[in-house]
Amino acid sequence: MTGIVTIDLDHPKAILDASQTLGAGIDGHKEGEGETIFSLANIRRMRSAGLKPLAYRLRTELGVEAWHWNPQGTWSDPSHQQGYWLSSIHSKKPLLESYGYRLPRRGDTLDEANNDGYSRLDDGNSKTFWKSNPYLTSHYTGEPDRKHPQWVVLDFGKPVFINAVRLHWREPYAKKFRIQFANEGAVYFGHHRPWHDFPQGKREQGHGGEELLSLGEVKKFGKRIPIRFLRVLMTESSATAPPSCHDPRDMMGYAIQEIEAGEITRDGVFHDHVIHRPDNQQTLVYVSSTDPWHRASDRDEKTEQPGFDLIVSSRLAEKNAILWSLPVLYDTPENSAAAVRFLQQRGYLSQGVSKLEPVLKVAEADEGRGVGGAQKLSVQQLLDASSTGATKPFAAAVDFENRFLELGEEPDGQRIDPNDFGALYCQTARLIRKIDPSISLGGPSFVTIDCQPNDTTYRFDHRSWLQRFFKQLRKKNQKKDFQFLTFEWYPFDDICLDPASLLTQEPLQLQQAVKRIRRGGVPPSMPLMITEYGYSVFEGQPEVELAAALLNTDISAQFLLLGGKTSYLYGYEPNSLACLYGNSWGNLMMFLQNKRGGIKASLPTYYAARLLTQEWMAPLAGTHQIYPTVTNLKDKKGRSLVTAYTLQRPDHQWSLLIVNKSPDQACCIQCHFLHADRKVPSPWKSPRDLYSYSPVQYQWHVDGPHGHPSRNREPAHSSLKEEDPIIILPWSITVILFGQQAE
Repeated sequence: MTGIVTIDLDHPKAILDASQTLGAGIDGHKEGEGETIFSLANIRRMRSAGLKPLAYRLRTELGVEAWHWNPQGTWSDPSHQQGYWLSSIHSKKPLLESYGYRLPRRGDTLDEANNDGYSRLDDGNSKTFWKSNPYLTSHYTGEPDRKHPQWVVLDFGKPVFINAVRLHWREPYAKKFRIQFANEGAVYFGHHRPWHDFPQGKREQGHGGEELLSLGEVKKFGKRIPIRFLRVLMTESSATAPPSCHDPRDMMGYAIQEIEAGEITRDGVFHDHVIHRPDNQQTLVYVSSTDPWHRASDRDEKTEQPGFDLIVSSRLAEKNAILWSLPVLYDTPENSAAAVRFLQQRGYLSQGVSKLEPVLKVAEADEGRGVGGAQKLSVQQLLDASSTGATKPFAAAVDFENRFLELGEEPDGQRIDPNDFGALYCQTARLIRKIDPSISLGGPSFVTIDCQPNDTTYRFDHRSWLQRFFKQLRKKNQKKDFQFLTFEWYPFDDICLDPASLLTQEPLQLQQAVKRIRRGGVPPSMPLMITEYGYSVFEGQPEVELAAALLNTDISAQFLLLGGKTSYLYGYEPNSLACLYGNSWGNLMMFLQNKRGGIKASLPTYYAARLLTQEWMAPLAGTHQIYPTVTNLKDKKGRSLVTAYTLQRPDHQWSLLIVNKSPDQACCIQCHFLHADRKVPSPWKSPRDLYSYSPVQYQWHVDGPHGHPSRNREPAHSSLKEEDPIIILPWSITVILFGQQAE
């Protein structure tokens, strides 16, 4: 097929150079995995992708866990090694790893991380209980508690008949609360519209203890109707605590040991419909918040975060400031502020002298002198060796004009009320501002901003959420403390569908999502960042095939055209295959990991990143101009089979990026140029270089958990003559470099 690529020369958009726009994220892993992941050999390969901006992802916020970012610190109840944790702002040794701690007062059944926890509200254990976050009470918010009502939602999975509940209260209990029901709609995020009080569901004088409450029958047109969702909405606390508790936070909020909900039949017997068990097969529960109280014994071996010193010393961020993520939902504001103080003292947030010499520089010097095995060591091992006092200070050559702290991660995935998130955000931001008044604060790393009909949990319209969040910031006179917005972009949930059809949908999805979020109150001047992106949040085969490379290329290039500041690829570290559905094995990763933790093979995501950072963009610093570019190659539904993105590079070359999403059709393209809405002669010289990545270079061999590339070559490079046609192969990424005509 023959296609026309039309470049609009009248509306260029100035963007930052590659060191500011195309990045990657580093996440937490299981205990001990960091030492193999962050070997110097692995880091060298990771850096070769050219993705220089770095985002630090925070797994504890997804897993309903508190974060000991420094293993050294203090407990609010030190004699029992429990309570509210505050990491120390000092450490003589490098921070190589840090850990998440499970919250024993957890209320949510599910989470967005390992998803191996459960709610204490229906675990069947009389010794456990849920408690709400004390930082959402009037003592910290400065507002009446009724402005931040706390709630528990039970989802029975299907409509059941309910006319009674039995509440097993702990202290503090609710003096004023309501029992409500709903069958559809936005039942989470603190919305009130879908909820209705049971006929006898309102309580004004709660007394705590064990209460069996008759709620009356829910009827419609005189007939009993079953209900799917039940909510306990609490607005006034007893402000009491057990005699053994002495921290004021113990008497703030609400605590429930167990919830039973069901029917009182005519014989007066109560039949409970709630499934009580200590795993995520219990009746599904979500709560408004969770108390960050925990114990030393609650450390989660499946949640190890790379330490601050490890990340900086690895030089993965090159000379760029790192986007650090800080906890809001499941930690204390004081602990997050202490992390900022530590980063500042280390020289990681402001110009000055850092405490640690970049270990890669040491290792590379050793390798140059013939010191064997340097690249087999890990960053941890080198930092361990340097902590004896042999380290030398070095000038922190970092771009400190772009300093960002991301507060919170995925509050929408945890069903958090935007008013509550806003209150916690404001408390954390105020403490940070006392430490560093000039740093940019933002967030909240939405799970997605995509919107699909009838989805009220993930792909819902985020405009209302944002408007309520901004209202809370304005109430606190802190709208200025929200300076950029972050979100994640994983467009596909069903990894078993045909990738070719999905890939043609994605550009319009992203375009509509960004427009929608701007209409939700995010001003055009506010930077947008994609802090994670990839094919899907679920593991599957398309993620290790060319489909992932084509998608990632479209996302990162189109986001710049839409005015985005930075996109961070997820899957920077070497990883292994995993399976979620059927026999579809894959993962979000640039490198397939071998049994020793090293790199077995580079994958399409890696080669696509190199094409973007080394060929489409100039690898050297400088301002690029991106131009709107369209093609006339469409599928039967009018969606673009071929997408194109044009840059004028700082080295005066023009580069054309083309993504062909047709699995079986090549195309021959011609370039047209528009100026003042009229076709004009080409401002380009004849094409000089063409780089192509297609099935000619890569093929995946399907073999379950033993799958691997059967063909794995670097992108092909060829030189073009003026008379040569420009052929774009099927299912491919192509970069074409042109010179500029002399004026």
